[in-house]
Amino acid sequence: MFKIASQLDPSANLFVNDYHIEDGCDIKSTPEKYIAHILDLQEQGAPVGGIGIQGHIDSPNGPIVCSALDKLGILGLPIWFTEVDVSSD
Repeated sequence: MFKIASQLDPSANLFVNDYHIEDGCDIKSTPEKYIAHILDLQEQGAPVGGIGIQGHIDSPNGPIVCSALDKLGILGLPIWFTEVDVSSD
């Protein structure tokens, strides 16, 4: 998908985009797993230009969100919140 999109529009900045990466609430969606997925895409030649996060934060915890962003930051790609909603008591 990345390769085809890049061929169709070489100037496009292509992002991955996923949810529950930043809030620590889903053990299947962690920053470490997201990083591994992005690195795998890049190894296959995908021109990943940025990291999208669908910020559906079920249990807001600033230090956990900041930690997740710091971890993703090691890739050196722009990080965008593509959606944001916060649920909290």
